[in-house]
Amino acid sequence: MGYKIFKKEMKKVLLDCGANHFQGLKKLIKDLSIDSEWVIHSFEPNHNIQIDVPNNVNLHRKAIWIKDDILPFAVESSRADINSNVNTGGGSTLNMNALIQDPSSPVGFTKISVATIDFNEFIKNNFSKEDYIVVKMDIEGAEFEVIAKLIDTGVIHYIDYLFIEYHDKSFKTPKFSKIKDEQIKFFNDNNIKFELY
Repeated sequence: MGYKIFKKEMKKVLLDCGANHFQGLKKLIKDLSIDSEWVIHSFEPNHNIQIDVPNNVNLHRKAIWIKDDILPFAVESSRADINSNVNTGGGSTLNMNALIQDPSSPVGFTKISVATIDFNEFIKNNFSKEDYIVVKMDIEGAEFEVIAKLIDTGVIHYIDYLFIEYHDKSFKTPKFSKIKDEQIKFFNDNNIKFELY
């Protein structure tokens, strides 16, 4: 009697961390010729940004982080609207306390509360190392802790290609530049494909 062995079909996955208005996602879809066979998850916690969700995109209104939680989240606001929920739809961060702020700038920050998601567990619970996973990460300073956890747990090895924007120059302390250098060294030493943007 013969047995038929079924091989698990590899998923092609794009994880868009920090969707904003999907400008980065749209560029990646074009550059990588991503089609309807791909599974796309986008994460954008700022509910004040009104966005049209592209077809085939699963939108999660949560901030990428190292655990599931509810945390204060700073969103860009015009200084005239600093005490309201009106914002520019621009940058936002979980790391408000370390952020360099220019008091003369017309842009300030308003705090809101957002749900966060443990990105490490999201990957581990939904995908496998056999899947082809591309990550675009533009999470305004949370990348340092998120990447550190991915490295510590080995889940970084699920990722086949990482597009990442580091925000070390946006913060008061030089420790973020040191962490960035250490993480880039890890990527290079472990043959993890990545691109800075």
